[in-house]
Amino acid sequence: MQVLADPAGRLIWVSPTLPGSRHDIAAAREHGILDAIDTAELSTLADTGYQGAGPTVRVPQRRRHLDPDTGRYRPPSQNQKDANTAHARQRGPGERANAELKSWKILRKIRSSPRRGTTLVKTVQTIILASGSNWKSLTVSTSEEARCTRPAHASSGPSWAWRGRRCR
Repeated sequence: MQVLADPAGRLIWVSPTLPGSRHDIAAAREHGILDAIDTAELSTLADTGYQGAGPTVRVPQRRRHLDPDTGRYRPPSQNQKDANTAHARQRGPGERANAELKSWKILRKIRSSPRRGTTLVKTVQTIILASGSNWKSLTVSTSEEARCTRPAHASSGPSWAWRGRRCR
């Protein structure tokens, strides 16, 4: 599942789920995200999974140069570290959208068809968007009156248990 967020970390769009496992860049290509970003000439921040996605997608720098003396990869220079730190700071708020989706237990391990997974993801997205940035503010009423409303099938005794609590 691919997620697009604005710079403030608000969820903008969630892709439909795909069957099996896909690499980040392959899933983005399959959904047409990279073409849309290139067409709109949008500057985008992404993680290293999108290395080679195009000129409009900025990713952190990787250390790829081999040291000819040791045969090992060279550690990143201070300039590379500074650039990666700045990139992470800019990308951090957008990562909140991913964290918000991952906080929903129902989305952690979807063991159904991709179509049902897409329905679950879109439902969670709708709840998040409808409630603003604080989806946890959505709660069921727990007032005494709401909790102790007697359902039609309840016994008619003077006191009875409802929703795990004793009502009088």
